Amino acid sequence: MATVHIAIEGNIAAGKTTLAHLLAPHWQNSRLALEPFDKNPFLEQFYNDPDRYALALELSFLALRYEQLNRFLLPSLFENVVISDHSLYRSWVFAGITLPESEFVLFEKLYNTMRKSLRNPDVIVKITVPLERCIEQIKHRNRSFETGITIEYLQSIESRYRELLPQLAKFVPVINAHIGWVDLIRNTDAVKVLANTIKHVLKNKSSGVVDLFI
Repeated sequence: MATVHIAIEGNIAAGKTTLAHLLAPHWQNSRLALEPFDKNPFLEQFYNDPDRYALALELSFLALRYEQLNRFLLPSLFENVVISDHSLYRSWVFAGITLPESEFVLFEKLYNTMRKSLRNPDVIVKITVPLERCIEQIKHRNRSFETGITIEYLQSIESRYRELLPQLAKFVPVINAHIGWVDLIRNTDAVKVLANTIKHVLKNKSSGVVDLFI
């Protein structure tokens, strides 16, 4: 049985993993593919010395994401929906910010090869929230390597997503979910609206970017 892949994208600390957990109960036999960021040995080193470790970081994330998604998307008799808090496209977003042009050209060649050999998600949900909310959540989760993240860095990530989404929407349905300051953990109705929108897009094989304001 073909596995339906719902991929969640968004800025750092936008709530991707939380949303993945909240959406899972809306589908029977679903399972989560959560980004194994803690398995990237270069993450903390990158924040301490970005110029030295950027390429190693991005190649490592590319390999981790590809391996995990490729494994989770194998046909299964039991789980028919996979909800991931990332996609391979996330690597393109971040590499374009962290790498100098010469290294990005090298990265993009490998990225394109891997992207073409991996199934596209059936739908991408892009979480859009105020960047101030991301900063608050970064402080709240208190990961030592994230303390240097600035709102300017988050703005550059959001700009890359704005560039990417119209391109993705040519072959993958995209739901741009404007969450604002809504607490999805407490607001079950908002999660239900989002889940129903995803189901509608999947059923009708919608295309383009669907803006959803919650």
